Amino acid sequence: MRRLLAPGGVFRVVTSVHTAGQGPPTSWDAGAADVELLTARWSRVRVSELDPSFRCNALRP
Repeated sequence: MRRLLAPGGVFRVVTSVHTAGQGPPTSWDAGAADVELLTARWSRVRVSELDPSFRCNALRP
């Protein structure tokens, strides 16, 4: 993804995050280890909560 971004570009990834009140987690929910892997090796990471169960990760190379 870094090679495809324009200089100064931002790669945004929306993830579903499991919360305790939702019942059992689904296969597409991102756990802490998944988010750590997703954001590793990016120089700047900004997380915005879109909803209690969705987050947007804005990543910069």
